[in-house]
Amino acid sequence: MPTAPVLELATETVQFDPETEPLLVDPSQSLFEAIIDAWIRDGRKGSDGWTDATADAARPTLTVLARPAIFEAATDGFHEASRLADPVETGAIRLHTLAGPQPAAVIATREEGFSVVEAGGERYRVGNDPTLRQRYADTLAAADSFTLRTPSRRRIHEAFRNRCGEAVADDVLHLLDTNPAPDADHLVGARERPYLAGARHGVLHYELCRAGEEAGLGSPSTFSKVKSRLVDAGLLTTEKVDQPVGRPRQRLVASDALADAPMEDVVAVARETLRE
Repeated sequence: MPTAPVLELATETVQFDPETEPLLVDPSQSLFEAIIDAWIRDGRKGSDGWTDATADAARPTLTVLARPAIFEAATDGFHEASRLADPVETGAIRLHTLAGPQPAAVIATREEGFSVVEAGGERYRVGNDPTLRQRYADTLAAADSFTLRTPSRRRIHEAFRNRCGEAVADDVLHLLDTNPAPDADHLVGARERPYLAGARHGVLHYELCRAGEEAGLGSPSTFSKVKSRLVDAGLLTTEKVDQPVGRPRQRLVASDALADAPMEDVVAVARETLRE
């Protein structure tokens, strides 16, 4: 059964029950990542990489006021950003930018507020001020939201499942999880990999483009440019499919090398072809 997130301090454990609605202000990088780990760890179920509704209900909404560099460092990579995007998309975490440093990191709930001091690799709770949350009300109201540009695995899977089917959605995630990470691969990135999955399943190009757009991976025009690049490289072709109404649509067709490769080798096959 899902449990409320907790933060381990040197002398105690702080539990964040659903009604606490904690506010985290100006955390260090390590404190921010520890809090995020608590929200995601206690909210995850199984190995699918996203949260179920029951787990969401066990977590309060966490609001974070932090300097942009903290958010940027924690999302410096496709997988790191996608992981944080899940609770952000469900509303379990709200990110807001803080203009400048504060005297100390603060955690404030509806009933209590305290500073968090880090020393010797440990975190310590200092003070107890129930009014601390209210002191930051104006700052929070004026703060800008921090926008994540990478979607969650849940959003990606849902978009491709709805448009292209469960098997395609599973393969898209599998290829996005293949090393190197999409953001570290300048040849076969986060927009190329859905094409590899789609071509192996023979999906309609229109549906793949719409799925990519709804997943938050790019615009239809961006995906069309990716398709042209992969067609020019010989990784895939298209064939016309007549429609009951309107113009024919294009079905993606994988090359023999792409179609015959084991799933774990698909990204490597595409990279080698694009490198030629």
